[in-house]
Amino acid sequence: FFFSTSLCTRCFPMSTAIMGEPANQFINHAATAVDEMVAGLVATTPSLDQIQGLNVLVRNDIESIRFKQVTLISGGGSGHEPAHAGFVGKGMLSGAVLGGMFASPSVAAILACIRTCTTKNGPGCLLIVKNYTGDRLNFGVALEQARSEGLAVRMVVVADDCALPRDKGITGRRGVAGTVFVHKVAGAAAEAGLSLEEVYCEATATAAAVGTLGVALSTCTLPGQPVSDRLSGNKIEIGLGIHGEPGMKQSECLPADAMVDAMISAITKDQAPPYVPLTSSDSVCLLVNNLGGTPTMELYICARRAIESLEAEGVRVVRVFVGPFMTSLEMYGVSISILKVDSELRLARLDAPTSAPAWLSAQPRRTDVARVPLAVPTGSAVAATSNGAEPAGLPLDPDMVRSILASATSAIVAAEPSLTAWDRIAGDGDCGITMTRGANAVNTALPDLVKATGSRLLLNNIAGLVSNSMGGTSGVLFEIGLRAAATASATEHATWGTTFRAFADAIKFYGGADRGYRTMLDALLPASDALEASATQQAFKAAAVAAQDGAERTKGMTPLAGRANYIPEESLKDTPDPGACAVSIILQAICTAL
Repeated sequence: FFFSTSLCTRCFPMSTAIMGEPANQFINHAATAVDEMVAGLVATTPSLDQIQGLNVLVRNDIESIRFKQVTLISGGGSGHEPAHAGFVGKGMLSGAVLGGMFASPSVAAILACIRTCTTKNGPGCLLIVKNYTGDRLNFGVALEQARSEGLAVRMVVVADDCALPRDKGITGRRGVAGTVFVHKVAGAAAEAGLSLEEVYCEATATAAAVGTLGVALSTCTLPGQPVSDRLSGNKIEIGLGIHGEPGMKQSECLPADAMVDAMISAITKDQAPPYVPLTSSDSVCLLVNNLGGTPTMELYICARRAIESLEAEGVRVVRVFVGPFMTSLEMYGVSISILKVDSELRLARLDAPTSAPAWLSAQPRRTDVARVPLAVPTGSAVAATSNGAEPAGLPLDPDMVRSILASATSAIVAAEPSLTAWDRIAGDGDCGITMTRGANAVNTALPDLVKATGSRLLLNNIAGLVSNSMGGTSGVLFEIGLRAAATASATEHATWGTTFRAFADAIKFYGGADRGYRTMLDALLPASDALEASATQQAFKAAAVAAQDGAERTKGMTPLAGRANYIPEESLKDTPDPGACAVSIILQAICTAL
C-alpha cells in the first residue's frame, strides 16, 4: 500500500483546489468511485459474488469448485478494468481482489479471498501477481499466512513489460497486459483438473514466454485529480506503465506503422538477449490491448501492422486478440503483447471455453494459406443485354436516351457551384460535388448506356453507376429510386409515369421523409403527380414546372429531415433545398432534350 500510494502521488500531484468535486468524470466522489464500480459489477454480473465488506469478487459457484479443482486468484489496483474482475469465470480466475485506485489491495482482502477460494486438504490455490512491489508484498504476506493455516497456495509473478532493461534494479520489469494470457492458460489448466503444481508450471512457463510494450498519446487521470500535462502537443511516450509512470522515452508522434514496428522490435530484438526471442517459423499469439481511450479503429490499424511485421520475419501469427484487456483509466494508448506458442497445449488452453465476461476470444488464423479477397460478383459496370428470363421493360430509342442523359448530366455539372453553395448553408456542403460525380460517371458510360435493350436494364445500369460514384445519402437514395423504377418499368401496363412514381415512392419509403419535409421529395412528388396520368411531352413540361415550384417552396419550410434539421430555421429562409433543386434541374434538362 505504501508503494502504490507513493507511485500515485508522484505521477499525479494532489491538487487541494479541486479535492471537493471531481471534474469531467462520470463519478460521484473520488473516495467512493471504486466501491460504486464494484457495486455496479455485482449488479450487472450474476456470476459474481462479493465477499461482505470487501472489494473482493469470486465465482458464484466457489463453494463447490474449491473442493474440485485448483482455484486462481489475481488482483491489484483498480483503474485497469476489465482487469481483474472481468476475468473471473469458469476457465479463468476464481476470484479477484480489487485495491483502491492504482493501489495494491490489503493483506486482509487477499487473505479473505484465499480462504474463500480454497480449503484444507483441497486442490489448492494459485495466486497470479503482477510485478509491482506492493502487490508482491501484500500477496506474499497473505500467502504465508494462508500456508500457516494449512492451505495449499502458490504464487506466480508476471513481469512481461519490455520497456525496462533487465538490470534496472530489484523492482524490475512490471506486470502488464500479458498477465491476461497467464490467467487464461492457467485457468484452462485448472478447469482441466490439473494439480496445483502442474497449473503453476504452465502459468510460470506462459509468464516467461510473453512480452509487452505500451505506447500512449496521453496519460491517465485519477478520479478527482487534475489532468496531467506531461504528454502534450505532438508527443507520444513509448513504454509508459499502466499507472501512467514514465516510459522508455518520449518522441514526436509517429505514423501507426512506424510505431508498431518499433514496439515489435523492442519486444523481440532490441535487448540482448531479446525478451521474446523469435526465429523464422515460430508461432505466436498477439494481443493488441486498448489502454482505455483508444478508438477500436486504431487498434485494428495497429493489429494489421503487427501481423505484417511479424510475418515479414517468417513468424506465424496463429491468434490475434484485440480489445480492452488491461486498461489505465482513459489513457489514449495501445499495448502489444507477444506470446510465444511453443506447444499445441498452450494454444489449446487459449482456445478453451471460458465464461469470464471480459475475455475476448480470437479465431484461429490459417498461416499456411494466403487469403485472397472474393471477386466482386457483379461483372461489368454497364451491361448491354438483360437476362433473357427478365422482361426488358419499356422500349428505348438510343438517340433519345443519348440526348436526355447528355442534357441532364451537363445541366448538373453546370449547376455544381449553386448546389454546393446552397448545401453549405443547408447541409454539409457536398451536394453539388456528389451530384457532379454521379453525372460524370453517367456521361463517361454514355456509349454503353445507349446500347441497353430496354428500360429495366438502362435504369439498373444507371443505378450501378450512381452507387459506385456518388456515395453519401443522395447517392443511396438515387440508387434505391432507380432500382425500384427499373423493376416497375418492366411490369404489365407500365408507363414512364408509373415508372417515375415508383422512383419517388421508393425514396419516400426508404428515406422516411415526405412532402413538406424540405427534401428532394418536395420536387419529386409534385412532378410525379403531373406525370402519373400520362407521359407525354406536355406532361414532362408540367412535371418540370411542378418540380421547380416545389424546390422554390422549400425556402420557407421547416426542415424535418436531413442535416438541415440541425440548422436554425432563420439561416434557411432564403435558401432552397439543394436536393430538390437538383431534381428540378434534371427534369428541366429532360424537357430540353425532348
